[in-house]
Amino acid sequence: MKKIEHKIHVQIPQKLERILLYAGGILMVLLVYVFVFQNLQLKNQDLGIKVSKLQTEHTQLLDMKNNQKAHASDTKEMQGQIDKLLKKYPADAKEEDAIMFAKNLEDKNEIHVSDISFAGKNLVKQGESSGYVMYATPVEYTYESGYTDLKKTVSAILKAGDKKNVENITIAYDTETGKLQGTMTVNEFSLQGDDREYDPTNIKDVETGNQNPFATAD
Repeated sequence: MKKIEHKIHVQIPQKLERILLYAGGILMVLLVYVFVFQNLQLKNQDLGIKVSKLQTEHTQLLDMKNNQKAHASDTKEMQGQIDKLLKKYPADAKEEDAIMFAKNLEDKNEIHVSDISFAGKNLVKQGESSGYVMYATPVEYTYESGYTDLKKTVSAILKAGDKKNVENITIAYDTETGKLQGTMTVNEFSLQGDDREYDPTNIKDVETGNQNPFATAD
């Protein structure tokens, strides 16, 4: 018995064929956009961020370079101010310093210092980062002076090269001499640190062991 084969030929209309071709083309474009273009776009965005960051860092470096001289000048000026301030505070305050200071006050003003009393150092402040330690050493001067010269003496103490202040002063009028008498407590400030070195006071004009170092008669 013979088999009868039937072949069916389906002919796609030319218009439908064009549509399918167009659809395939669009699909390819979409695939290229999704898998290629978007990936490139993400990479470009990432590169753009990195470039922007590099540009910012470059600008900052240029600013630092342009301002280097100004920063160096500011640093030098600040260091100069610090050094100037440190010069006002000796590395230590000793008895001979107070004695010579009193003698200088007598030489420049009509004031007589008959006695000097010393006390121990008092801690004022301790620097955490600088390592410096500030002390105040109270020194009590027993004096006799006129009113005008007493004012000059107090002013000289406050304007002294080494930092000082007048903590306390007593004043009494002597009817016999017409002078003012009393005591004056002066704080002698010092700043101690590893890089600070005490500069001894020159006491060659004062006799060692002299009970009256100011060369005045009792």
